[in-house]
Amino acid sequence: MVEHYSKGVTTFCVDERHDMVVTGGPDTSLRIWDIYVPTQPTGLLTGHNGGIVYVFVQSEEDKIFSVDYLKIIKVWELSEHTLLQTFDDLVRIIPRETDLVFHYNRVLRVLLIGGRKLVAIKCNPRVNIGLTDGNTHTAPVSVVLYNRLFRNVVTCGLDSFVIVWDPWCGKRRIIIKDCHIEYLYGEKNRVEITAACFDPLERYLLTGARDGCLKIWNYNNAVCIHNLKIKGNESITAVRWVKERILVVGWDQQVTEFPCQEGNEFTLAKKWPMFHHDDITCADVKMGHGVVTASYCGELIFWRLETGQPYRCFNVAQPRDFIELRFNKYKKKRKEIFPVTEAHFPTSDSTTQFMRLTALEMGKQMIKTLKARRQSRLAAKIRRRSESLFIVMSVQAVLFLQTRRFAEEHGDLLVALETGTVQVYSHHQRGGFITQFNAIHKMGDCVLAMTTDRKERYLFTGTACGYIKLWHIQNLG
Repeated sequence: MVEHYSKGVTTFCVDERHDMVVTGGPDTSLRIWDIYVPTQPTGLLTGHNGGIVYVFVQSEEDKIFSVDYLKIIKVWELSEHTLLQTFDDLVRIIPRETDLVFHYNRVLRVLLIGGRKLVAIKCNPRVNIGLTDGNTHTAPVSVVLYNRLFRNVVTCGLDSFVIVWDPWCGKRRIIIKDCHIEYLYGEKNRVEITAACFDPLERYLLTGARDGCLKIWNYNNAVCIHNLKIKGNESITAVRWVKERILVVGWDQQVTEFPCQEGNEFTLAKKWPMFHHDDITCADVKMGHGVVTASYCGELIFWRLETGQPYRCFNVAQPRDFIELRFNKYKKKRKEIFPVTEAHFPTSDSTTQFMRLTALEMGKQMIKTLKARRQSRLAAKIRRRSESLFIVMSVQAVLFLQTRRFAEEHGDLLVALETGTVQVYSHHQRGGFITQFNAIHKMGDCVLAMTTDRKERYLFTGTACGYIKLWHIQNLG
């Protein structure tokens, strides 16, 4: 066996499952030997540019891993004797160290490399069947997009992965790992992707993360083109890329606008005025008309797309009432009297009126027991509180119907609430709440996602309990 190595053997690995030995030496080649025929190697693997310093075999996966003196790791297919992957990140992680020691843990499938630093590299780790099948995400999927230009499906997950799928055969085309990362105490951590969209021509992908960072991708070749960030490091909940601008909303309670004009791309971020009193949960744009944003406390604000100024405000708990717009200078949340957050609490006008009358009657009984000189002052205070009483309901999703006629009597905005109700609004200056319908059949469920067909005749809703429903909305609103 040694006769085939003019410069000697520096490392070897015995694989009892396949009855073979893999050897490596300074001549940069790997040789595979049958233990019963030691006179001639059964395979020769070439491709390294430095002497082999460590080699090990994953018998159950039929793979060989080799490390050379230049700190390049290569993965080989055992049965075909072909190169599968080249890993060169060690050169960046430990650039100046050459005297290294190696150990492979077969149970954890981790290669440990020791020097002045201890580096752990996962080598084809085992798949947790309870989380993934090995070809898809390992955490919940947060965004699903369909690209009409390339005719593929793009999914983004809380594992910070972006995966491109062929929807016609169900196979994975491209996977981009660790799209958003952060370093905490010297350790690299993945950051969840919470929002994503395409540019108007659907050539690029924009992703937003929990730490307020945004990235623009040429996702067909997994290249990041631009890095953006909103102030405050707040979580991003929705992104919209319209002509010559990018709109970003999130937990900072504001709309952030990035310009996309040629020569002034993504340079100066503009903050729209702060009128929300809680975290923004979702947003949508109707091209050529306006923007709608919704918050956790149920606020619904309509904005002019060209100027970034609000013109109407509603609360989904009392959709028929017009709410005066007030600038939230100090980023304080709205104060509620007796806030109620239970899902499926009755929200009809009759129930609200009953609660108001009950509060007034209780106030009257209290007033009768007080002195006459305090009666008028206390009555006015109770009246103000009873009038401001409303139930807090968060908004889960909003969807503009792009082809609907812009008119006061035509509903072109769908709003999904945490109670399972879907409300219909008109974003016309004199428009408002039109109607609503119950979109669930199971207590505690709610609509999390909505979309329509191209002609907007049918509405597809997806719920938290996993139900997908199809609605005919051509004559709705």
